[in-house]
Amino acid sequence: MAHARRIDAANNNSHWQDAAKREVKALMDLDCFEFQDNGHHKKLDGSWQRTTLHMIFDVKQDLTRKARLVAGGHLVDTINIQVFSSTVKSISIQLLHVISHNDQLGQLCGDIGNAFPNAYTNEKVFVPCARLEFGEKVGKCIIIKKALYGLCSSAKRFHAHLADTLRSFGFRQTRYDNDVWIRLDRSKQHYEYVCTHVDDFMICTKNPERVMKEICSS
Repeated sequence: MAHARRIDAANNNSHWQDAAKREVKALMDLDCFEFQDNGHHKKLDGSWQRTTLHMIFDVKQDLTRKARLVAGGHLVDTINIQVFSSTVKSISIQLLHVISHNDQLGQLCGDIGNAFPNAYTNEKVFVPCARLEFGEKVGKCIIIKKALYGLCSSAKRFHAHLADTLRSFGFRQTRYDNDVWIRLDRSKQHYEYVCTHVDDFMICTKNPERVMKEICSS
């Protein structure tokens, strides 16, 4: 953040600081953290591991400044934690294109913003002292509750969360590819398909906008 303030001061604006504030607010709205009094980490048992938080900055194609708060997953021992997360096979995507053309299905692609923090982490990690970007929470001990970017198991945790969401919509995994999901549409005349690649997805159905709204509302 010190670098962001210095760059903003040199350019007489607050673009990077504003991006950092938006990121922290988004994570707070998703209830990613539990804040405890300073020194609380000393009361945690040995199963808890210490990590760090740092901000990564980027510029999008429309010149919007983007900040991403990332946990130091490289500091966390994950030897007993599952981290593998599958993605849709390339041949499955090609087959869905063929099926869509044959059945005259519409196709719609999208990605889920701030995807990983929608899921809970199973890693027991903490940050001993919140920095200035946390505003009134500065100095507090941070317990990371959600699958924050940077943690090694976050992709797997989000994969499980998205799978549960699709099941709640009536989709089921295909036997050939667990990242291709299928259900009958409302007319019972066609199938609807969703394939997933981390936080990206493709919908193949007669009415892809309706399925998109289901995903957006979850």
